[in-house]
Amino acid sequence: MRLPGTRKRSLRDQATSGAIAGAAASLAYAIEQEIDLRVFHHYADDLTMLGGLFTNDRRVRRSIGLILHLVNGTVAGTVYATLLHHRLPGTPPVRGVIFGLAENTFLYPLALLEDKHPAIRKGTLAPYWNLSAFTQETLRHIVFGIVLGSATEHLLNREG
Repeated sequence: MRLPGTRKRSLRDQATSGAIAGAAASLAYAIEQEIDLRVFHHYADDLTMLGGLFTNDRRVRRSIGLILHLVNGTVAGTVYATLLHHRLPGTPPVRGVIFGLAENTFLYPLALLEDKHPAIRKGTLAPYWNLSAFTQETLRHIVFGIVLGSATEHLLNREG
């Protein structure tokens, strides 16, 4: 089912648009994270969390985390654009937020495994299974969703 006013795009165009939108949404997420880390004073830093799975080197773990987060965002964006964006209700930003919050709801229970993460065990990363971290993750996924939904719609409806 196509939404009124939308153009039919090939699966390749949908995947490419979703990947680009997902990368942009991941960057917006990372920017929002920098803001909420200062506002909440709770160091639930996803870049440190992801990169910390691969290295203890403080100089590179956030860079590795950013790369991994961008990869995750491109995959999520591809799934969204090819399978879900036209099936969810609402405007493009609302559809993206629904997707982002569904992803957060699905992934957040992984925080129950936080005692296994090296950076949390060492105290260099705050625990995630609490209200502050859940609020931060929710805000980040709302921003991710707004950008994902809007960018996907724009890219899928561009001329050419």
